[in-house]
This record gives sequence, C-alpha cells and structure tokens, in this order.
Amino acid sequence: MINKKSFLITIINSFILLCIVVFLFYHLKTEKENSVVYVDNIRLFNDFNMTKDLNQLNRIEINKQKKKIDSLYTLYQIFEENKKETKQKELEILLRKEDQELKKMNDLFSKDVGVKVWNRLNEYLKKYGESNHYTIVIGTQGNGNVMYADSSIDITNSFIQYSNDLYEGNLN
Repeated sequence: MINKKSFLITIINSFILLCIVVFLFYHLKTEKENSVVYVDNIRLFNDFNMTKDLNQLNRIEINKQKKKIDSLYTLYQIFEENKKETKQKELEILLRKEDQELKKMNDLFSKDVGVKVWNRLNEYLKKYGESNHYTIVIGTQGNGNVMYADSSIDITNSFIQYSNDLYEGNLN
C-alpha cells in the first residue's frame, strides 16, 4: 500500500515539476524574444514634441535676426544708390557681423536642442525600458551598426507616444 501511495505521489510531483518547467521555459522564451528591441533615432528625435517646441522657440529668435539683417541690407542698398560710401562701408561691416551672429545662433541652437532633447529622451527611455522589462533597447539610424531588425521589435511608435505623453504631463 505504501508503494502505491509513494508511486502516486512521485507521479504527481513529477507532473507538477514538468508543468513548472514547461511554464518557466515558455515564460522565459517569450520574455527573451521581446527583451531586445529597437528605436529609430531619427524618427524619435523629429517626432518628439520637445524637439518641435525648442525648434519653434529658436526659429523665432533666428527669424528676428534674419529680419534685422534684411533691414540692414535694405539700408545698405539705399546708401549704395545714393553714393554714400562711408555709411555703406559701416553697414557692410555691420552686415558681416550680424551674419556671423546668425550662423553662431544656428549652430548654438542646433547643438542646444540636440543635447536637451537627447538628455530628456534617454531619461524617458530608461524609465520605459525598465517598466517594459527590456534587456536592451538599440537605437538605429538605418546606416549604423544595426542594418536590419525585424519590425516586430520596433518600439519607435509606442515610445514616441509614451515620450510625448510624459513630456506633455499626461503621464507620471
């Protein structure tokens, strides 16, 4: 009688153990399949609302500088037509200075936007990756180290939505 009970308990334990192993194998396999994902860096950067906001603010400053240069150029043309060479030369120097200022503004704004946006996106990506249990999130640009990836592991759209919601204050 003890042999039959012992045998039955062994079979039940074996069955339970087998179920646990199958469950763990399936769970780990499923988890590992989605643990490496990628994001299209270019689309992410361009579609992030912070990028658009900062570019809009910078565009206002750059447009002011362009209008200033246009006004100076108009004055320059008037002085040229009226043969006022002294004033024309002064304006020419000022135009060069303002043009260089415009180039500096473009460079500074471009670098500033890039640094601010990527700092914020990296912060968001860490939070997003942890909450979705990703092991690795790879950034791609279509011409870098990752030359091909299955689109099923592309999280770009969902991460853009998440980032924009977080940036706009719609998520905590």
